[in-house]
Amino acid sequence: IRMQTLILFGATGNLAQRKLYEAWYLLNAPDKPVALMGVAKSSLTQNDYLELIQKAIPNLSEEKWNRVKQNIRYWQVSELESDDYSEFTQTLHKFSPNYESKIFYFAVPTPAIQHLVKKLVEKKIIEKGNSSHCIALEKPFGQNGKDSTELYASISPYSSPTQTYNIDHYLAKNVLQEFFYQRVNNPMISK
Repeated sequence: IRMQTLILFGATGNLAQRKLYEAWYLLNAPDKPVALMGVAKSSLTQNDYLELIQKAIPNLSEEKWNRVKQNIRYWQVSELESDDYSEFTQTLHKFSPNYESKIFYFAVPTPAIQHLVKKLVEKKIIEKGNSSHCIALEKPFGQNGKDSTELYASISPYSSPTQTYNIDHYLAKNVLQEFFYQRVNNPMISK
């Protein structure tokens, strides 16, 4: 089984609740689990976080929820604001020791993306050039073209173009929904 971990920065934000949790839930198939580590500033317990996700997913199947909720963790970001990332690193490795790939999904403001990517690479949590460590940047990429160019210039020393993905959830919504459906339901793709 090829397993993946989604590390979601901005886990209590509007975008996560309106779009991302449902997409994550739909991606989870019994033979292809996608673990979820939510990272945010909000002070939540693990149970509070599970409730937040549960409320965000329409048409939740109790059977599937009981299976996927075992693969969810929450981390409060205040600990990431210091230079000591050791506890976060240990938690991430304990949570997903056998997961082949990690998707670092940034649904946070641009200045936070710049800071977090730099620190995560410096602490060797994200390995530059490692194709199993993906960096997903959620739109908007700043307020204008100049901001977008500055964002990419600030993270390019820490990531390669082959591991960085830009997501425009409105433009790609229908394509992604079809991809998720095909990934789970098409026997040729799901193998």
